[in-house]
Amino acid sequence: MDVELSLAMETAEDRNEQRRLTRNNLSRKQTIVNLMNGLSSYVIPKAKNFAECDVSSSEILSLSETMHTFHGNYDIDFDLISAADCIGNAETDDLDDDQSDDNFNLINELLLSNNKQVSLPLHSYTDISTKEFCTNVLRAFRQTNLCKTYSTNMLKLIDSVENLFTKRKVCLSCQFDIEYSATSCFKCVSNEKTQFANIYDIDYAIVFSGIVERHIVDIAKYREKILSEKYDNINNDISFQKIYRSFLNTTVHQPFISTLIHLDGIPLDTSTKLTLWLLSCSILELPPHLRNQRQNMIILSMWVGTRQPIIKIWLRECIPSLNKLKSSGFSIRGGEQWFVYFLGLIGDCPAIKLALNHIGNNGYYSCWYCKIEGVHMCNKRQYHYEEVPTMRSINSYRSESKEAEVKGENINGHLGLSFFHEILDIPLPHSILMDYMHITLLRHTRSVVLQIYESIVPKKRSEIDDQLKFQQFPHTFNRKLKPIKSGHMKASEIKNLLLYGLVPIFYQHLQVDKAAHIALFVCAIRMLHGPKLFGHETGLLAHDLLSIYYKDHCKHYYNLENLIDFALQKIINQQEVDNVKRNEGAFDITRLSINNIDELLSWHKRVCDCNQIATCIIIYHRCVIKSQTYHSLSYPKRQSTNSYFVKYTNDRRDTLFGAIELFFTYKDSTLALINNYPNEHLFSDVFASSSYHSSLSKYINTYFYLLQAKPSSFHYVPIHKILNICVVFEKDDFIIVTPISQAYEHD
Repeated sequence: MDVELSLAMETAEDRNEQRRLTRNNLSRKQTIVNLMNGLSSYVIPKAKNFAECDVSSSEILSLSETMHTFHGNYDIDFDLISAADCIGNAETDDLDDDQSDDNFNLINELLLSNNKQVSLPLHSYTDISTKEFCTNVLRAFRQTNLCKTYSTNMLKLIDSVENLFTKRKVCLSCQFDIEYSATSCFKCVSNEKTQFANIYDIDYAIVFSGIVERHIVDIAKYREKILSEKYDNINNDISFQKIYRSFLNTTVHQPFISTLIHLDGIPLDTSTKLTLWLLSCSILELPPHLRNQRQNMIILSMWVGTRQPIIKIWLRECIPSLNKLKSSGFSIRGGEQWFVYFLGLIGDCPAIKLALNHIGNNGYYSCWYCKIEGVHMCNKRQYHYEEVPTMRSINSYRSESKEAEVKGENINGHLGLSFFHEILDIPLPHSILMDYMHITLLRHTRSVVLQIYESIVPKKRSEIDDQLKFQQFPHTFNRKLKPIKSGHMKASEIKNLLLYGLVPIFYQHLQVDKAAHIALFVCAIRMLHGPKLFGHETGLLAHDLLSIYYKDHCKHYYNLENLIDFALQKIINQQEVDNVKRNEGAFDITRLSINNIDELLSWHKRVCDCNQIATCIIIYHRCVIKSQTYHSLSYPKRQSTNSYFVKYTNDRRDTLFGAIELFFTYKDSTLALINNYPNEHLFSDVFASSSYHSSLSKYINTYFYLLQAKPSSFHYVPIHKILNICVVFEKDDFIIVTPISQAYEHD
């Protein structure tokens, strides 16, 4: 009896084990089905993009029905099994790792053989199929024993990446939109690739809300600074100027951000002449060091084609959408409604020509601010100085644009209405801003420097090139100077040459009047580029210097009176100091022994009675002063940079210069041991015989100083009396120093 019972129990256990294995296999297969269904909901493109994948509507319907069959009673969001069940299934799977290959074979069976969607590429920029991607993701999940909950979260993370751009294709022959995947135009039967252009527009509300949420604290702080009038006389940023102040008095919606629109193009391929044109904008309520960062420059629209963009085709969806955004605003996290304004338009000459629907810079009446006609000389347009030019007013600009639009003619340079007049909150032409990089640096300064360089004898040119090549700059400068003979120079290199090196290096090789004339231009640009050293009159003084400079331009240069200097006072400057929070004071303790430094020993003996000099005074290599890092001569890693020669002051408010030997702390104070270089004479004395001396002397002595070649004495200077880092130009018997215009240099 016991034997029969034992056999019956063994048989029952075998059957039970068989049923358990069967259930486990079925459960495992169903888990894979559910996982594949969940993956499909994340990776299969949405219906609005099926047209791009060449899938017919019947195939989409078939796919929908198939997906419904697969899902059955399971949720589409892939949240099918509890975390505990996932762990239980994972433990069961661990017992049967040998069956993993069978599982992947099952995947192949489960992916519908008659469903074209799974064999299509995952997206239009890869040859990986949807099936292959799902298989690889599932394999990765199973090999890492990832439970269902975490698998779902990871897929949701992938799915959370937003597709911000909508794309369309236009035929340039008939100017109609066509299917994005089409290879020919059904209207004009054009199939040339060069006759098509791709346009990409962004989801403006999402992008604007994202940047405001990310920088809402920075925007609030900088807005407080803008509204505080105490910064008006020292800050040259656009947000502190007259036009922006006038705009603030007209704003209706609060809170808001204001933007500056930028238009530019860049070649992508020289063989096919394919070009990319970008319409972007920057937020003026962001401090410049944040405003200029790539992630904070908002791309509004893109044009990719072999021809220059046709603005009305390119922006016919962008401009109405921006107008709608202006009226309705956008919401940020928490439900707060923000509004956006568009204050100005900036770009180089070809870009502004397109944006304004205006004649190019080689035509008559090409200036956007005045009605100077220009003369045709030496195969190009020249614009001679006019004492009182006829300026374009808001009313005349609008009326002449309308007249040109109606008549289809050139009316004083206008070819029609600008497509941007609908969204600009400051009317044209006041909303046009000159592109400082292209017009002042890459165009005018480069042309002037090349003519000056060619006028110098070859032997002197070699000396100049050597000086440029080995000239030292502070460590914050991303680019130094290149020899002129090397050819191509980047804008940042030309900027450093214009602001700092042009006058000290070239003046000895030029006639006095010509050197003084170029110094007028340098001083004017430095007034606009840096802080307002002359108070609220700084802009007007710069305008006066530019007027004198341009009036006599033809005396010193030939065929360079191009469309350049009519509105340089409108240049957008980025002179705001980098406000990244840094701990003020000395850091980087040195290993120097104070017993070997006689100057510190004698100073300590005068000010302190203690015998513990090694603990009373601590020596440092570097120091942060007003968010700017200064080096000392004792700093071993400064290499070829010069961040130790400084401008400083004393209790009598004298302007002094010297090299920092070291930093040290004494009690609660931080001081610098500075080797002082006395003044030789005023730099303006160099131009004493020039006809420009009276106009120049008041300003050039603020930017350039001529000092003795050797130091004379040591000064013990509290760090709050150090004013700025200087660039030093060494001569045979003296040195020329110039303080940098700003601590923050945007490359």
